[in-house]
Amino acid sequence: MYHDYGHNPAEMRAAVSMAALPGKRVIAVMQPHTFSRVKSLFEDYLTCTQAADITLVTDIYAAREKDPGDIHSSALVEGMRAHGLTAHLTPTFEDTEAWLLENGAPGDVVLTMGCGNINLLNSQMQQHENERTVAGGRRKNGN
Repeated sequence: MYHDYGHNPAEMRAAVSMAALPGKRVIAVMQPHTFSRVKSLFEDYLTCTQAADITLVTDIYAAREKDPGDIHSSALVEGMRAHGLTAHLTPTFEDTEAWLLENGAPGDVVLTMGCGNINLLNSQMQQHENERTVAGGRRKNGN
């Protein structure tokens, strides 16, 4: 997993295009940043991850804003799909981790993007993997 601080469509487009490697599937994990930005750049968000094979979209990171109730990540996913992208709504980090564990494959390039707290997903997944490894070792050793 890699992280990019990109938090607007232009930065996300650049990050995803740089992540593309021959023979590797790119999974872009986008945490949209602020309701006002998503609304003002909505159309740009719909195609900014075109170079990815799959896009996962988490809930919008509010930062300093309050949820106005008229914009949601599900609208981004619907718009992305309408533009031919393979996109999935994974609102929480738990949802995103579960999707990646169920659908990810060895060799996938997973790129998290955003300036909210999406980088914590990487740490969360590493911690859970460490816990599974330790628990697996205990079962094998009879401890």
